[in-house]
Amino acid sequence: TAEDTLRQYQSYIDNNDFVNARLLSTPKEQARLVELEKIINEEVVVSQSESSLLHTIFHSIKCEKKEMYTECICELEDEYERYKQLFRLVQKDKYWLVDAPDEEIIINDEVLLNVIDSLKFPIDSLEF
Repeated sequence: TAEDTLRQYQSYIDNNDFVNARLLSTPKEQARLVELEKIINEEVVVSQSESSLLHTIFHSIKCEKKEMYTECICELEDEYERYKQLFRLVQKDKYWLVDAPDEEIIINDEVLLNVIDSLKFPIDSLEF
């Protein structure tokens, strides 16, 4: 099921088993996992820690089938916090695969204000 796939996928991620996590992923998610693996490996080297493992608990999974995919909203908890996470899964043949999340657009308030300020011009410069 989609739920079983999510649980197994997250277990692989928690254990930094990116090879098996990629087996449960779409090509787009596989590419994202390659980048995530690089970040985790660099962090382990920098912090000289032997472990960057997590233990994620699924408190709830609510999946809704859409036209081309299934969305699952999960309430999760790890060593750091309890949070909600949206997963998108697609079915290929009879298997479920975790798809990459949509890109989040993060707009820094300061950058936004600078852009707005750069669009302003002094009234003194207007010619009537």
